[in-house]
Amino acid sequence: MPKQQPIGPQVIDDLKKMGLRHELACKKLYNFLFLYCIKLRSRHQLTEDEYLTALGDTVLAVIKALKKEKFQNNSTFETFCFGIMQNKSVDVLKERQTNKRKDIENDLPTSSENLPSIE
Repeated sequence: MPKQQPIGPQVIDDLKKMGLRHELACKKLYNFLFLYCIKLRSRHQLTEDEYLTALGDTVLAVIKALKKEKFQNNSTFETFCFGIMQNKSVDVLKERQTNKRKDIENDLPTSSENLPSIE
């Protein structure tokens, strides 16, 4: 994986604001996280739709956390983002399992009329 430039303090500040600088900072964050997301895609065996969902959810969660001052510089910003992305990837996996379970339940007969007789 190519070495990435870390997200600087100016980008972090711009993510907390609105306007053009915010939009540019969002694009930088998205591009920065994209390579990490590809790594998680193979680790968790996510489909393309699933990893793009995890990526989009991560960008939104990071911005929301920054606006609420949840990032305290206790770790690097990259580690902070990667932790959020890991959680969002797991959320996507849980959703996949829930959907599979619902599909199985929908395939089950709903009454005894549909069951074969034992005679």
